[in-house]
Amino acid sequence: MQYGKIFRMQIQNNKPLLSRLIRWGILGILILILPRIVTTLAAFPHTKSPEQVSYTQYGLVLAAETTPQGRPSAVLRDRIQRAVELYFAGKISTLVMSGQAPEPAIMREYAVSLGIPPEDILLDNGGLRTYATCYNAATQLDLKEAIVITQAYHLPRTVFLCRALGIDATGVAANHGRYWRGSGLAWNIRETLATILALQDLYINPPDTSEYTTLFQEG
Repeated sequence: MQYGKIFRMQIQNNKPLLSRLIRWGILGILILILPRIVTTLAAFPHTKSPEQVSYTQYGLVLAAETTPQGRPSAVLRDRIQRAVELYFAGKISTLVMSGQAPEPAIMREYAVSLGIPPEDILLDNGGLRTYATCYNAATQLDLKEAIVITQAYHLPRTVFLCRALGIDATGVAANHGRYWRGSGLAWNIRETLATILALQDLYINPPDTSEYTTLFQEG
């Protein structure tokens, strides 16, 4: 009984501290998720299904991991397959493969194996990150509008960035296959942090873009 009384007294004495910790915890969570809420709401009107989207010349395909054998990962295959579907549905006529070398070349090879003419594929080896992809599309390719193709979790940030950098971007999700069971949680945690960085890049501390453009021009 004595121990229980002491324990209750300790809790009572620490109530102000616990209350502050809870408030700071809630505030921290809000700070983390608010950027994703903002980008999701902003991108939502510009996110369409393959059937809904209107014709735009360029389909901007963002890179993802490739295998040690030099093939697209399951995630990347889905992005390329969605772009190919849009091409043959008459929704786009030029594919822009953007990533870090050798990813764009691997993406082109896979798209060609699915029937896309090589002359209808452009490569951007300066797409080191999502910001770089949108920046090069706007400044190096001078894209005024594009359909951006990536997984649904990645679309809000991509559409938001491209539109903020001057491209009339519409997002189409590439969710064909099943992925590793824990991937959704891992991707969303990463995306939450990446979205904070994206807003910083746009509005607080713009990155040095010389590497993006140099790699594009050299590629």
